[in-house]
Amino acid sequence: MKKVSTPNMIIGLGNYGSEFDLTRHNIGFDVLDALNSKNEKWKAGEHGLWCLNWYLDAVMLKPTTGMNSCGLMAEDALQTIQGDITHIIVVHDDMDFEPGQVRVKVGGGDGRHNGLKSIINKIGNDFTRIRVGIGKPRTKEDGMDFVLGRFTNKERKVINDAIQLAAEAINWVIKDGVQQAMNRFNRREI
Repeated sequence: MKKVSTPNMIIGLGNYGSEFDLTRHNIGFDVLDALNSKNEKWKAGEHGLWCLNWYLDAVMLKPTTGMNSCGLMAEDALQTIQGDITHIIVVHDDMDFEPGQVRVKVGGGDGRHNGLKSIINKIGNDFTRIRVGIGKPRTKEDGMDFVLGRFTNKERKVINDAIQLAAEAINWVIKDGVQQAMNRFNRREI
């Protein structure tokens, strides 16, 4: 991608490939698909797919390097927007929240999420995060199978609503600012 004057970059975390479609770990991809209401074509880049969202004046990015290396796409995005990390929004699954909960956050650690760890290692941690709750596995040992598993039918409706809520949170971050988005989406009744 060529350098542009500070547009917003929205990176949805997930694993590329049809075998990962609709898994818990791919919720970031699902949110980007929901934001792509005009069905813009996804184009191939060096480390993933990208498309424009004209309404949000944003470039949406889906890493194809695998979760553990998605920082490569974030690094490309940071170079494209001339080093302004505050214009990067990362959408990801979060086991610290119940299925369907959506939270907005700036900065912080990786929360044992390999995708976030990769991004933080490449660009630092001062980006905005849209965290979508997926719940917890029964044991820590079940973690990998859990995130690569699909939602139950009961969870699916809640998750579909959360995907729309996460898309709305991104809209708030871009149009109204991150503080307003946090005030709106980090309340308990949402």
